Amino acid sequence: MYGLRELQYEEGILCGIMSSNLANGYCAPFGNFIEKYLKSGGALIYVYNKTNKKPDKEYFERYWEINSELYEKKGQLIFLCLEDQLLCNKTVNMEMIEKFYSNKVKALKKSNFEKIIVYMMQDRYCAFKISEEETYNILNILKTIINKERVMALVKYIVDDLSERIFINLISLSDYFIIDGRNDLKVYNYSELIKNALENLFIKQNYEEQNIKELKKVENLKNMGQLFQGIIHDFNNLLSTIIGVSQICMLKSPKEGLNEYFNTIYKTSLDGKAILNKVQSYIRGITDNRKGFYNINNIVETSISMARYRIKSKKIVIKSRLNSDNLVYCNEHEIRQVVLNLLLNSIDSIEEEGVVTVSTYNSGGNTCLRVEDTGVGMDKLTLGRIFEPYFTTKGDKGNGLGLNISKQILEEHDATIKVESKLGNGSRFTITFTQEAGQMLAESNAFYKGNTKVLIIEDSDIIGRELLKYLSILNINGKIEIDKNLILKELSENKYELVICNFNLSNLNPLEISEEIKEKFPDIPFVLLMENSEIINEKYLRTVDFILRRPFTTEELAEIIRKCLKTNKNNEHNEHNICNIS
Repeated sequence: MYGLRELQYEEGILCGIMSSNLANGYCAPFGNFIEKYLKSGGALIYVYNKTNKKPDKEYFERYWEINSELYEKKGQLIFLCLEDQLLCNKTVNMEMIEKFYSNKVKALKKSNFEKIIVYMMQDRYCAFKISEEETYNILNILKTIINKERVMALVKYIVDDLSERIFINLISLSDYFIIDGRNDLKVYNYSELIKNALENLFIKQNYEEQNIKELKKVENLKNMGQLFQGIIHDFNNLLSTIIGVSQICMLKSPKEGLNEYFNTIYKTSLDGKAILNKVQSYIRGITDNRKGFYNINNIVETSISMARYRIKSKKIVIKSRLNSDNLVYCNEHEIRQVVLNLLLNSIDSIEEEGVVTVSTYNSGGNTCLRVEDTGVGMDKLTLGRIFEPYFTTKGDKGNGLGLNISKQILEEHDATIKVESKLGNGSRFTITFTQEAGQMLAESNAFYKGNTKVLIIEDSDIIGRELLKYLSILNINGKIEIDKNLILKELSENKYELVICNFNLSNLNPLEISEEIKEKFPDIPFVLLMENSEIINEKYLRTVDFILRRPFTTEELAEIIRKCLKTNKNNEHNEHNICNIS
């Protein structure tokens, strides 16, 4: 705003303060202006409304932080109630008003006050007491007096309280304006005020257009999230079959060579499932990084099997020196993702012929994993940037996210990664896990008892057979029941360690079933079987102990059973401690 100046005292001027009910009380700059004015020896006639809560005497000090009592004693500050002073028998007497203002101003001048300001407000309270025509006439009289007596008037307009007609008439009496609620007291004339209003209108319109665009983006993302949910659901169904069949093949196939391939298919499917779960958790706004105890050598061996396809026609040998039998507390899929990424990077760094060596070893109570190669190596500049997102030396073949994501995963596991490399001498990546298994490890090995019995509430033959198959792998007895009366009878006549109930039943409400079971058999854990894409409010899960999500693995089912047995053993039931296994 070129040429605008700050508010200052001027004789014969009526300044309009443009405000709104949306403004937060009085703005600090205006309070500072009034205080500075009073300290300089000026006088203030403050006209307030009896029925208004804000601009009366009580609120004067709170908002402007001015010691009103001090200035009243000095005769500089005069409070006048509009209803008491300007209205006579609920009617406006213009002659009395003119005489009243003139007498007050003249009295202050006789007391040697050279600077005098009259402050008043025009809002709904005034409009309730005084007609629009009378309001205009009062301000017109005030303007005449300030011109004649050479004093100043400040009139605050609550814009949203006034009709358009009276507002236009009132502001026509003002010489210039300030805008309330700002951090400054810039003075505007009519043309500047209109210019400012138009600029703000354009800014508001631009913001609204941007907000509409952002809302459309949010809506599109929401629709995309729903689409992904459907895709994930369907893909998980495919993975369920692959996981189940590969596990059965590993158990039944006598050929060790085939078992290795089946194991690779199985582990790859699990990693695919873990990635889908991660995407789904992100869509839901949930952070889920489930960890367990895993043999570091098994993770390495599976990663090597997955990486062999990248060798193709190159003469590359992958050697393993696995000298640590430690179990690492980690998310198996994420750590395998890290190891696989390091292996693939090493393979890519070897142009034609070379060796990639993977080692595990113990060092000072820690578990270490090392991947080293005889590839091209890295210079200092590259070495300093390899963990930056989108930094890649592979051109169009790489996206520069592998090592960045790997480092984030390791940080989430409280693990460290160290890199050593020289141009022409290969590279070495060393990962150190500092967690110790301790008592948790021994606890995790006690999965289940040999005589464990599970009651399955399921009306789908496919899912029922799937559950029985997994239970048989764990040497656990399972029985399927779907009739509500028979379910309760079965539980009363036979000892069951837990109940697994599908969330999607044709003729029964699983949550009602859980309530009935918990009422009669409170110590039997209740497990709800749900699809990965299904969401339920936790407040409906008062009588559900655990949630098992499809597709699941034998290990995940065993973990659920272990938790149920532990709950049973301790004779504890915490209805708010819902554990999702997926």
